[in-house]
Amino acid sequence: MDKRVFTEIETAAYLGMSRSYLRQSRMDGNRENRTPAPPFIRIGRSIRYLKEDLDLWLDALPKYQQLNQVTAGKQVQHCTALDETDQKSSES
Repeated sequence: MDKRVFTEIETAAYLGMSRSYLRQSRMDGNRENRTPAPPFIRIGRSIRYLKEDLDLWLDALPKYQQLNQVTAGKQVQHCTALDETDQKSSES
């Protein structure tokens, strides 16, 4: 029988992430330029993760073939932020 509900420790192992990442992402929610938090449920005071939700969450994450695809997106966002800063300073 496959396990359907995971604890935080089991989820961290299943995803290959740290427990602190899971906790922090739950607290922060979905923030711009960050990987969204995996969906979770509460059973009383306990936090649990459904395997099917984790699988869907993993499938929905963007896939890359080269590392420069990831860094190119960050550079574009960084340049955009710099352009906005330059515009504000030139308007002053």
